[in-house]
Amino acid sequence: MNDHAPISLSASASPTMPAAVSIANPAPFPPRKPEPHECCGTGCIPCVMDIYEEELWQYEKDLKVWEAANIAKAPADKSPPNRT
Repeated sequence: MNDHAPISLSASASPTMPAAVSIANPAPFPPRKPEPHECCGTGCIPCVMDIYEEELWQYEKDLKVWEAANIAKAPADKSPPNRT
């Protein structure tokens, strides 16, 4: 018998992250933006900035898919409405 409570990350919930997140399906991480000194400025193909832009595009695409899948699964707030 498992006496452990399920893991909930509600304390770290944000507008972009649902209240309960599956550890088995974590949100994608954004790519690291290169520092200005990492680009030599000689027009390399591919440039580190070009690689970053491609990784950023893929991250944004992956994040939208992840949010759609996980926000739909997030439990609805069952608290009574605030009537003031």
